[in-house]
Amino acid sequence: MAGFLSNVEELKQTAIDEFNAATDMPALEHAKDRWIGPNGPFTALEKQLDTLPVGERPAANQVLNRVKAELGVMWVARREGLKLKAALFLDQVNGLKQTVIDEFNAATDIPALEHAKGRWIGPNGQFTALMKQLGTIPKEDRPAAGKVLNQVKAELGVMWVARREGLKLKAALPRIQLTSPCPDAAASSASSIR
Repeated sequence: MAGFLSNVEELKQTAIDEFNAATDMPALEHAKDRWIGPNGPFTALEKQLDTLPVGERPAANQVLNRVKAELGVMWVARREGLKLKAALFLDQVNGLKQTVIDEFNAATDIPALEHAKGRWIGPNGQFTALMKQLGTIPKEDRPAAGKVLNQVKAELGVMWVARREGLKLKAALPRIQLTSPCPDAAASSASSIR
């Protein structure tokens, strides 16, 4: 029985390693089918129980069922972890979007706006870094996440252009001092008094 139990523990660890190595749902499904599916090694081990002495079979069967249950729980946890990773990525993108909008709106001149652009949507910006992180989320979620990321980056680009044009217009407008009377107004009021 010691050899049987050793084989169960060794297979368990290999299955866990394969579950943890899966980076997307298809790979995780494949690992599940390979290890705890109807044609997996644990099903074959159930058939080997008959080769054990009769008195050892219940304990061996109990260990085998416990390990299969543990692997099932680990598979579910890994699946939920992959789903969560994609959701967290999208939450991060949407959270950063508002931060960028706020920073663009807070820029009081073009150099400050250019700095914000470089920090967020420029070639070395945070959104470019997020693009590089797309590979860390499950493969089946990458197209949708990439689409959202590209859409947000494009929206921010449009907002940046609009803000830049607003700042250019503001800089081009003549400055009016409201504390001194306008020279034309003084002349026109003097002529209307006569």
